[in-house]
Amino acid sequence: MSRAIVLSIGDELVGGLYPDLNAPRIARGLLEIGVPVDRFLAIADDASAVSEALREAGARADFLVASGGLGPTLDDVTRDGAASAVGEPLELDPTQLRAIEERFARRGLPVPESNRRQALFPRGSAVLANPWGTAPGFRLRIGRSLAFFLPGPPREMEAMFEAAVLPAIREALPPRRDSFVRRRLHAFGVMEAVIGERIADWMSGENPKVGTTVRKGEITVSILARGPDDTQARALADRAAEDIRGRLGEAVFGEDGTPLAQAFGRLLIEKGITLATAESCTGGLLAKSLTDSPGISAVFREGFVVYSNEAKIERLGVPPETIETHGAVSRETALAMAEGVARAARVRLGLSVTGIAGPEGGTPAKPVGLVFLGVCFDGKARAWRRQYPPSDRRLIREIAARESLNLARLVLLGRPREE
Repeated sequence: MSRAIVLSIGDELVGGLYPDLNAPRIARGLLEIGVPVDRFLAIADDASAVSEALREAGARADFLVASGGLGPTLDDVTRDGAASAVGEPLELDPTQLRAIEERFARRGLPVPESNRRQALFPRGSAVLANPWGTAPGFRLRIGRSLAFFLPGPPREMEAMFEAAVLPAIREALPPRRDSFVRRRLHAFGVMEAVIGERIADWMSGENPKVGTTVRKGEITVSILARGPDDTQARALADRAAEDIRGRLGEAVFGEDGTPLAQAFGRLLIEKGITLATAESCTGGLLAKSLTDSPGISAVFREGFVVYSNEAKIERLGVPPETIETHGAVSRETALAMAEGVARAARVRLGLSVTGIAGPEGGTPAKPVGLVFLGVCFDGKARAWRRQYPPSDRRLIREIAARESLNLARLVLLGRPREE
C-alpha cells in the first residue's frame, strides 16, 4: 500500500504562532484517493533541517507533499533544502521568470529583485504553475518518494494541490489498490470517556479504524474503513456509523463536518420554529454562530446583547427584584431572560446565556466559569447551571454558546436534559 508524508515548513508553525491549516487538507485529499498519511512533519525555515527531513522522509514514503517556504525572502529556503537533499544546484527557469514579471506588469509594479528567486528550482525538477500567486511549486524525485512542493498560503496551496498534485499521484499509483472511506459523527453533551466506553469494541478493531477527538465540547467519532473498492469500503463505514449512532443516541447532532449551529438551524427550519437570543457573557457569539448557517433567516428573528443589568431589565423585562435577590448570574435571571426575549421578539423559542467568563469577576460563591443557560419554548422556561474550567475566557464563551444550542436542540426533540 502506498504511503505519504506531509511536511509543513515555516518558523511561524514550529513557533506556535499560527495553526497548520495545510497538512490536514492535504491528508484528507490523499486519503480520498487511497493514500494514507503516515506522519506530519513541521520544519523550521532552515535549509539544512529541510534537507535532512526530506532525505529521511524520502527513504520512508512513496509520496511527499510539502508546503511553505517558497516565498521571495531570504528565510524562504525550501527550494534550497530540496536542492541539497538531491545534491543538485538551483537553476533559473526563464518561463517562470517571465510569468512573474508579467504578473507584476499587469499590476503596474516593478519586479523586486527578491521575487526573481521564485523562478529558481532544483535541477531535474518539474515546475508546477501557480496562477493564484507569485510562488510556483515543483515536483522532484527524492529517494523512493515522488515529492511535491507547494506554497504556504492555504488558498494557493489548495488550488495547486487539486490541480496538479492529486492528478499526478493518481497517475503514479498502481492499478490495484485499497479504497478508503471516512465517516465522522459529531456529538455533544456526553463525555469523551463515556463515548469511548460505549464504542470500545469498535475502537479496538483495525478495519474500520475508529477513534475520538474532542474540541470545544464537541466529540467527533472518526471511522476509517478500508476495502478492495469504494463500494465495499463505504458499506463497512456505513454499518459502523449506523451502529455507533444507535449507541450514542440523541448525543449525535450531525456528521461529516456539519457544525452544531447548522444542525440546530436545520431542525428549526424543518419544524418552522422561530427563535431569538438574549446574551450576556457570550456577547453575541450565540447569535453569530446561528447566523453563520445558511437559510437561518427563515426562523431567526433577532438577538439581544444585554450586558448590563439595566439592559436586561429594559430590553427583556427582567424584574429588578430578580437581579437584586439572585444576581445577574443565576438560574432565576436566565429563566427571566429566556422568557423575556421570547416575549419581546414574539417567537416560540427564546435562548439566554448569563455567566462569568473571567478572568475577573468571580467570587467563592460564583466563580469564573459559572454559566446559566435558559430555554423558553412555547411559554415553558427552564434553565441549566454549568461550571466550566476557569482557565480561558474565550473557551468559556464558545462552549457556553454551543451548549445553549445543544440544550435547545434536545428540548425540541422532546428529550431535555435534567436541569
